Amino acid sequence: MRNTSKIKDLTGMKFNKLTVVGIASRNPLYWECKCDCGNTTKVRTANLKRGMVKSCGCLQHRGNPTHHLCHTRIYRIYKKMLRRCYVESCPAYPNYGGRGITVCDEWKDSIEAFYEWSMKNGYNDDLSIDRIDNDGNYCPENCRWATSVTQSNNRRSNINITIDGETKTLQEWCNEYNQPYKRIYQRITHGWEPVEAVTFKEDARLVNRKQKGKK
Repeated sequence: MRNTSKIKDLTGMKFNKLTVVGIASRNPLYWECKCDCGNTTKVRTANLKRGMVKSCGCLQHRGNPTHHLCHTRIYRIYKKMLRRCYVESCPAYPNYGGRGITVCDEWKDSIEAFYEWSMKNGYNDDLSIDRIDNDGNYCPENCRWATSVTQSNNRRSNINITIDGETKTLQEWCNEYNQPYKRIYQRITHGWEPVEAVTFKEDARLVNRKQKGKK
């Protein structure tokens, strides 16, 4: 167990825009920090001292202007994006920062740059930020504002199937062939070839008999 008696107390010290308020957790060690913008965040000692985390996510490129975005939905999305990539205590960190996914410098240090890109690229309150390449970083070239359907079709866990030279997710093929996703997924997990699992349709009378037999 970490010997906390030898920990140098950082309370009251300031690192860039962050002022240390106190210890947030001891194992692992995280510091509760208050940002100049008024928000709080939790940061590890090394990230504070090395300047890897300079703010709660609102750091500006030019000076220290007030962006008036702290209470908006787009700011909450922005802050969560940074947490996934840089805050090891975040539950989602293993699937993002833990896999080496980062936020480009243009966005990382400027909510305004992220906001400007978002407004020019179709943002609205019904959409969420989506990385086109799930192994790629958060940057203008690899991100879009997408519906929940688009995002679900872009998950790493999706099963991609090629039929007649066209590749789609299992869910998309099920929609096209009017097949129940759960049944087709079970076929594949039980050893069916994916194409056959999607395209094979049981006789409706046989299906009805099976269902009656379960009652």
